[in-house]
Amino acid sequence: NNLPTETTPDVGINAVFKSTNDGQTWTDITTGKVDHDPRFTFDNIPTDLAVSPFSPDTLYAAFGFLRSNGIWKTVNGGLTWTKLTNGLPSPIPGSTGYNRIELAMAPSNSSVLYASFSDSASNESLGIWKTVNAGNSWTKVTTPLSTAPRNISDGRTTVLGEQGFYNNALRVHPTDPNTVFAGGIDI
Repeated sequence: NNLPTETTPDVGINAVFKSTNDGQTWTDITTGKVDHDPRFTFDNIPTDLAVSPFSPDTLYAAFGFLRSNGIWKTVNGGLTWTKLTNGLPSPIPGSTGYNRIELAMAPSNSSVLYASFSDSASNESLGIWKTVNAGNSWTKVTTPLSTAPRNISDGRTTVLGEQGFYNNALRVHPTDPNTVFAGGIDI
């Protein structure tokens, strides 16, 4: 088995790994550098990664699967990470807590990113947040509503239906950083 593994704080593959030699070897660049509560298995699972096409040492990683954590950023290829919080929803369960986060960076402007959060209680969309300044501050832009018969018949109102922990897709138009596509059970 040639898969990379983390060694601390918990053995497994819950990390972001980096290769500088075409995949021959891999280095864990997040373990011990992002928040992890050892009581919970899923809070340190990376669910998405966005890398700047203009500066490959600038990465954004979303952590937390079925357990809130957040969005983290590095500008030095993973040597250090900073948690982004300004304007993002609270990760506290029972308040506007969230499960999975999906990220999308605008291909035409790497300072523009979107983040889709699934609600911790219903797994529907908690909303989509946008940054235009590389993560320094975020603003909620929308909660996309569904028109899918399956969602409506199940009493769900957002595009994620009740599967935001699983079906949560986000993409930005190739040339227009203000056009974003969200998908779940509905698009």
